[in-house]
Amino acid sequence: MKTERAKGVYCYNCSGGAKIEGALPLHSSDLIIENQSVSRFDVVEYVKNSLFYIPDTDFKIEKHLDFEGFEKLCETLIDILSEPVNSRTEAYEQVIKQVHLLISLKETQFSHHYMVLEGEALYLNSIIINMLFNYGSSQSVLPYYQELKGVWCDFLASAPKLYRENWNKSSDHTFEV
Repeated sequence: MKTERAKGVYCYNCSGGAKIEGALPLHSSDLIIENQSVSRFDVVEYVKNSLFYIPDTDFKIEKHLDFEGFEKLCETLIDILSEPVNSRTEAYEQVIKQVHLLISLKETQFSHHYMVLEGEALYLNSIIINMLFNYGSSQSVLPYYQELKGVWCDFLASAPKLYRENWNKSSDHTFEV
């Protein structure tokens, strides 16, 4: 009610109980509604001309996609995964650390970076965690962890180029091991 757009607008609260800041209370029994005959044509014209948002034609979305920031994110995820690990627990903590970094972007101005990587990240990291805890001893799973981690890091290394080239297309990328 206190926005620039609402200047000069009077809002009435006819709810019968709820207090709405900036709205004037009005009992529904005090309303007088006139019967008006409105033609279908007038309604259609009003909807077509007044209710649709027309985007700015000079808006360039590319500058808001932050290609450099996405590249830095991928590099940071790779850096996290580049640290040596000596046990299943350390490998798990490494996976969780980079997943937490990615998830921390979910409700920020960089949420689009999260969304670009979310599917691949959840898919491959769930496979990695499954492998870590369901196949072999703490030491015997480490070579397989390194191999799967390599697949994820290879994808992260190629993701910035894929993002730049395909941001406005449906993805045809497949994950092959």
